[in-house]
Amino acid sequence: MPVPASIGTTLLTPRREWNPAFDLPTVWDVVLRDGTHGHVRRIGPEDRPGVEDFVARLSPRSLRERFFAAMPPASAVAQLADPGTHEERLLLGLFVGPGDGQRLIGHAVYARDEPEGDSAEAAFIVDDAFQGRGSATTLLACLAESAAERGVTHLRAVVQSGQWRMLEVFRGSGYPLEEVSLGAVTHVRLSTRRTEAEHRAGAEVRAVGRCRIRRAVAEPP
Repeated sequence: MPVPASIGTTLLTPRREWNPAFDLPTVWDVVLRDGTHGHVRRIGPEDRPGVEDFVARLSPRSLRERFFAAMPPASAVAQLADPGTHEERLLLGLFVGPGDGQRLIGHAVYARDEPEGDSAEAAFIVDDAFQGRGSATTLLACLAESAAERGVTHLRAVVQSGQWRMLEVFRGSGYPLEEVSLGAVTHVRLSTRRTEAEHRAGAEVRAVGRCRIRRAVAEPP
């Protein structure tokens, strides 16, 4: 299923570039709420220096919320830069800036619960300076689409109490969502597939958004 016409506060009008190594469309052009232009693409081993720079800009609070504990920068880089195997793990990055000066400002990952399984755990982290601009919403939209194309029907996540922004990202995604609160955490389970009726209803509610993702369809070479 293509990326929805709108996700949360993000309007989506899909550029698709084809990566034959992964048999996966891997680039989305992005305009954030404040007009910042960038793109979302798969993170690979060659992006490790950019991940190191990204982690260096993150606050201790952002790292703690992402990893549920204080995380030394070197350990955070090791986890955020590890692409794993194509079948089990996917890393997506949100990049801004021109040409070779592009920098990573948002990171999303899903890891399958079981090899070749249809459920995966998802997590996000965004540069403090770009939080509240639709970055996580954008990443979730692209991650959900990529997951569906690779046979992952559900993304799950654990959200700590106080992380209301992240809960709102999931709730405003337009995808079917289940929530279970257990003490200080909320478990969410998002279906990456929707009916056409759900798609249309969600688009009407979210049409007030001002962010865009462009993913023009192209055939693989």
